[in-house]
Amino acid sequence: MKKQEVAKIAINKVKEILEKLKIPAEITASAIENNTKIYINIDIQGEDLGLLIGYRGIVLNSLEQVVLMMLVKELKSKEDSLDKSIKIIIDINNYRKRKEETIKETALKAIEQAIESKQEVELPVMSPAERRIVHLTVQNEERGIVTYSKGEEGERRVVIKPEN
Repeated sequence: MKKQEVAKIAINKVKEILEKLKIPAEITASAIENNTKIYINIDIQGEDLGLLIGYRGIVLNSLEQVVLMMLVKELKSKEDSLDKSIKIIIDINNYRKRKEETIKETALKAIEQAIESKQEVELPVMSPAERRIVHLTVQNEERGIVTYSKGEEGERRVVIKPEN
């Protein structure tokens, strides 16, 4: 099965959910494929979609999981086999993009603070995806800054510190 067909099925699953919730929205999707995975990026635009995002994106994350489960179930029911795993990424009114920019800004401020104070700077608790954004942002920094994560899952946070 081609990535475009998988994306079309994913859009239909999102439409099905939104129709049941009586939420009008415009839905578009794109698909990217590598050797092992198909990434389906779904963009939802509309008014009053905050309920679909939820507190700190928790409903949005759950929506991704539900769409993925529905998609996999439908693909398994078809005779056409899929030899790659699928990752669903949903963005609503550019929430994820804005969130990523905010996290990058927070990381850059923490870098400056760590350099000026020569002390560790501990960031707030973040999800694995958010922590990854911080690590990648710091990785691009060339001023002797390192990061590490600490804490138990659900309470993990990134620490930014000068290398020496």
